[in-house]
Amino acid sequence: MRTVLYAAAAFCLTAVPAWAEPAWCSAAPQAGAQPFTVETPEGFTLEVAGQADDAVTWALRRGDDVYVGIYVGNNAHFAASNPGDVLVDDPRRQRRVRMASGALGQRPVEYLYETGCKTWPTQIHVWAHPLPVLSLEAERLAGTVKPK
Repeated sequence: MRTVLYAAAAFCLTAVPAWAEPAWCSAAPQAGAQPFTVETPEGFTLEVAGQADDAVTWALRRGDDVYVGIYVGNNAHFAASNPGDVLVDDPRRQRRVRMASGALGQRPVEYLYETGCKTWPTQIHVWAHPLPVLSLEAERLAGTVKPK
């Protein structure tokens, strides 16, 4: 009986596939690779705003105005930087959210996703870009960015 249980346990342990990274993970940034989705309304464009050896920054813009910034890499800067800001974990969506306080109360203005990649990118950092003033449209669009 014991031999059968050991054999069954060994089969279960070997039959379960190892945790796999998302298919879009890579050793380094890939030209044109976009490991996220984002709502792009009519009149908006998504473009690469900058690229380094270990990161790519994207901008969702309408004309000359940037509404959303998106960092894809391994070393995102994400912190409560203003008095009254609150960091909130959102485990359902596997992200952290920075809530900014202002005249309209606490509003989500930044998101940090851990991608599950072991190599690159390990993080996707999204923020509503401060135009002259932070707009509700920028906040809404930032909330539509999701890892693939």
